Amino acid sequence: MAKPVIVLTRASFFKPGWIEEHWPRIAEKAELVLSPHEPGPKLLADVAPADIIYARGFPISRETMQAAPNLRGVVTSGVG
Repeated sequence: MAKPVIVLTRASFFKPGWIEEHWPRIAEKAELVLSPHEPGPKLLADVAPADIIYARGFPISRETMQAAPNLRGVVTSGVG
């Protein structure tokens, strides 16, 4: 069975080694794709294979979700 694809937006947040240190189980069980792109055509291309989008810093539009035919979820983080 293929690993699910998780696209992480705002790739600059994830410094080298951060994912392995903080999310080792996720890194082991999923294919993680780091996207440096803001909303637009390049982000749409990045999310195309996504099963899950982990969105940081901007909303995920309907257009972005429609660009990922296998999409099963959108995850955000926040406080407050």
